[in-house]
Amino acid sequence: INGYTLYRKDRKGRKGGGVCIYVKNNLPTVTLDLKYNCEEYETLWIRTKSRGQDYYCICLCYHPPKSVYKHMDLTVMLLDNFNDIACIYPNDVFVLTGDLNQLDYSPLEINLGITQIVTTPTRNTSLLDVVLTNRPSAFSCCTVKSVLNTDHLSVYVNCLRKITVDLQVTSRHRVKVYNRDYCSMDKLRDYFRGYNWNAINLSIDAGCI
Repeated sequence: INGYTLYRKDRKGRKGGGVCIYVKNNLPTVTLDLKYNCEEYETLWIRTKSRGQDYYCICLCYHPPKSVYKHMDLTVMLLDNFNDIACIYPNDVFVLTGDLNQLDYSPLEINLGITQIVTTPTRNTSLLDVVLTNRPSAFSCCTVKSVLNTDHLSVYVNCLRKITVDLQVTSRHRVKVYNRDYCSMDKLRDYFRGYNWNAINLSIDAGCI
């Protein structure tokens, strides 16, 4: 396609298939080489910069209905990679998109704080195609009939929508939120490893501590 750069990952061991992303030539983009990736997973990871100066880490994923791997293995791989990326690029917008079929992605929503923004069925009465992101307010999303020969609807996502914020706040309260991502948990483990536990180990009455 003229004016676009193609990023692709072809399916291994079978004819056809795979995933690909087209990116406009004027958007600086690199592919991400992640340590938890595996050839049997049909995933493609890129990082690109928008005209609005925001950086986007995008994972395109196809999870077949009859996969050769365990469903949870794919979920763990996605979770580990996004946590690694978050440690390197903590201010980026993260997007996981693609046809996940019947994959349970709720562990990703819970552990990564990402939200599914596709709300209508994409194939008959099933919602198979997802757009999960940590910045749902930065996107508008809708499904439309595809121009391709497919029984799936196309998912149209616009990340250039102006974000409005309601400033009419009637009340405020402070909420304490603990960051439970891998980086924070590693720091907590390091803290406990270096803590002087002698006061507890030598104490007779734990209630006096």
